[in-house]
Amino acid sequence: MPLGIAVVGLGRWGPNHLRNFSAHRDCVVLAAADPSAASRERVAQSYRTVQLYADYREVIARSDIDAVVVSSPTATHAEIVRAALQAGSMFSARSR
Repeated sequence: MPLGIAVVGLGRWGPNHLRNFSAHRDCVVLAAADPSAASRERVAQSYRTVQLYADYREVIARSDIDAVVVSSPTATHAEIVRAALQAGSMFSARSR
C-alpha cells in the first residue's frame, strides 16, 4: 500500500517534492498546503488530484497522511514539525 504524502510549503522546493513523490511508485501525494493562493493555483494546474489547503493544520489532521514533507521557510519548521509529530505523521524538513 503506497504511503500517503503531504507537502507543506509550495514555494521554491515544494513543487519539486510534489513531482518526485508523485513519480514514486510507493507513494501517493494526497494533499499540500501553502498560505499563498497563487502558489496553490500554480500547483493545481499540474496536480489535479492533490487536495490543496491554505492552512497546514488541515493537512496534518487528515487520517490518510502517513508522511509530511516540510518545505516552508526555515523559521516555520519547528511549529509545523511539532504539529505533524503530535498528529502522528512522519516528516522530512527542507527549507525553501
